[in-house]
Amino acid sequence: MFNRQNLVEELRKELSPERLERMVDSLESDGKLNEFLKLIGREELAGTGSEHTPFVHRKIAVLGGSMAKSQHLLGIAKQLGFQKNQFEFCLSYDEMKTYHFDKLRNSAKYAAIVVGPIPHSTTGTGNYRSVITAMEKDKDYPPVFRVEKITRSSFRNVVTQIKQLKIAVA
Repeated sequence: MFNRQNLVEELRKELSPERLERMVDSLESDGKLNEFLKLIGREELAGTGSEHTPFVHRKIAVLGGSMAKSQHLLGIAKQLGFQKNQFEFCLSYDEMKTYHFDKLRNSAKYAAIVVGPIPHSTTGTGNYRSVITAMEKDKDYPPVFRVEKITRSSFRNVVTQIKQLKIAVA
């Protein structure tokens, strides 16, 4: 027999902040977050169209050739209040030639894209000269931030800008 009061008490005990974050991650990756938010009467948190709701678990994709190592960049991110799982790096110029940029399109997993030097001959350019322009023009991609080079200082500047714009939260 269903006991509403016991269920509510058990859920209260179980739903720690960490558990809630894992649940939101799971709902988002399964494409069910908007449905859940509507069910609990908080659909305004979902965002629509090209809005990018700044959930903590959204990632910032950092793409492009870099002399800076990802662990150094993660150290900077940590200084700015971010967690290492909030970043995804592809810093090899050669790997960028075959990077699947389409995985960034219509993905609730990403809050922003930081793009440094990438090869001109990449996949996913469509009718554009470069994949960067294609991502900037397509509203289905998260906001794109261009940097001339991915250095420690340019990374600090762009991540600070992303944080100030509340595109991703630390």
